Amino acid sequence: GDLLSLIPLSFGMGDVEAKVTLGGEARISAGAGARLMSDTFVYVDTYDDASFPKFNVSLAGNVVTADTKTIVSGNASIVSGGDTRVDARSRAASYAVSMAVPTDVVMPTARSGIFLGANFAFAETMAQVLDAASLESRTGNASVEADGILHTRTYAISSPVSVYAVDEDGNPVMDANGQPVKATQTATVLSLVSTV
Repeated sequence: GDLLSLIPLSFGMGDVEAKVTLGGEARISAGAGARLMSDTFVYVDTYDDASFPKFNVSLAGNVVTADTKTIVSGNASIVSGGDTRVDARSRAASYAVSMAVPTDVVMPTARSGIFLGANFAFAETMAQVLDAASLESRTGNASVEADGILHTRTYAISSPVSVYAVDEDGNPVMDANGQPVKATQTATVLSLVSTV
């Protein structure tokens, strides 16, 4: 309810399923080539830019599932005069970006921050010929292929900022000319994972 509405949170979800099955006593006969194929594509992109009043909080996350299957089973058969192909193709991409906005440089102290990005991705790609099923190509090639690519990228970024240095009592530190001393900029953290 009320607390969740105050938390900067971005969440994305993608769920795709494609199944092509030929079973029982089914038969496909083609004078030219024959192709039985399932194909999926899912893309999820989540971006959160923290802007909390007292401190920076940014949470971004994705959940992606892709299930892609082409199955020939039972006593089913595919006969063609050209190439005979049973294919399954899957492409999935999930990007989560959690980024902190710059701290106000006129503030005497830096804000605290939490920057969290997460990806959860599950993909299964399968092409199968099972049981007593058969593929026949009279003049071409017979093939069974599965091809799946899954990309995940997770960014957690703390923006570089300049802040004024303070002593242990919280008072601004001055240089010899009486000017405030700027502290070291905050670090930028970036993580990237790409899986194929």
